[in-house]
Amino acid sequence: MKILILFIIISAVNVILSTVRQLLTINGSKWIAAFICAVYSAFNNILVIYTMADFPLWEKCLITFMCNLLCVAIVKGIEARHKPTLMWKLELAIPKKYYIDPDKLFRDTFKTKDINCHFSEVGKYYVFNCYCDTKEQVSYLKKVCQKYDGKMSAYESAPLW
Repeated sequence: MKILILFIIISAVNVILSTVRQLLTINGSKWIAAFICAVYSAFNNILVIYTMADFPLWEKCLITFMCNLLCVAIVKGIEARHKPTLMWKLELAIPKKYYIDPDKLFRDTFKTKDINCHFSEVGKYYVFNCYCDTKEQVSYLKKVCQKYDGKMSAYESAPLW
């Protein structure tokens, strides 16, 4: 029974290290990625040895499945809560052919959603430079742009880790 409990704990820690390793390899510096890969590889050797323990294969598979299911969900949940806030800058070019009043569009459309924005006239377009801090605001502006057959460019700020 002790070996079964130890296998469960080692499997859970291994899955957590594996998930963290994948996240840090993508998002971390080269030294952080190298360090977590070294820790994971060393710890994985322990799991390999305990995989040879004398209890049924179906129990090992069930434990591995459950640990992966739960631990990856936990790590991804923690990651989602600690993601940096990004800001988007969107440039919308609305054709003047719609004869819209840009001041009214600004008041009625952008201010109601708390979107910071300014505009200027450029050739055949009203160009709006908007700054959004939520995905909902970005989605809203995309719909506005589609409604007026406009063109949109979006720029995402780099996360500060």
